[in-house]
Amino acid sequence: MRDRPSPGGPTASSTWCGHRHGRARPCYATSRDLLHWSEQRTIGPFADATGVANCWAPELFYDAASQEWWIGWASTIQGKSPQTMGTGNRENNHRQYAVRTGDFRTFTPAELFYDPGFLVIDAALFRSGNQYAMVVKNETDKPPAKYLFLTFAPSLHGPWSKPGPSISGEDWAEGATPIRIGDSWQVYFDKYRNERYGAVRSKDVQRWEDISHRVQFPAGIRHGTAFHAPREIAARVPGF
Repeated sequence: MRDRPSPGGPTASSTWCGHRHGRARPCYATSRDLLHWSEQRTIGPFADATGVANCWAPELFYDAASQEWWIGWASTIQGKSPQTMGTGNRENNHRQYAVRTGDFRTFTPAELFYDPGFLVIDAALFRSGNQYAMVVKNETDKPPAKYLFLTFAPSLHGPWSKPGPSISGEDWAEGATPIRIGDSWQVYFDKYRNERYGAVRSKDVQRWEDISHRVQFPAGIRHGTAFHAPREIAARVPGF
């Protein structure tokens, strides 16, 4: 299962890839207690899936302003963005796509959500003040640029700002999960080549401090989500 529970709305929800290649269908389930989950279902986001190579890392974000869920993921679609073909691993040429839903029964048609002019995956949204912020992975392979950066917009419809500098350092990184703790934002991420997790924090989402040496995670963890949950609910989860 990949990825992953997301808080913020009326229920906890989880999305994951049904298959990394050859199937353009994100999967999802919902729960009110993190123990009992609804039937697993799939989303058919593209009216015509011809040429859609994959669906990577579906992400969830609950937009309180519109009372809708945003579901985003990365796809390579044959014939799209030919100017960057060959700069990714194998035939990958990812951009971020998205749908919206208010009830997880009906969904808007899939749309191109974010295209900065190079390969991107693992977009994670959060609200900072009066703007939307998004942590994204630069997925360019030739030359390697496997880092996390931020971009900002006044609404989910954009326009998104120029991609910012790396916030993840020199290590290859992906699977970012932002969370507000106290007076700062923290972003946890997978340093997947080093088989360990990293973290950065910021009070103004502009200047980021590396706090990787201060965090500890279970051995072997990959692409998780940090989220706030009521203590009485978390206490029922085995191993908590």
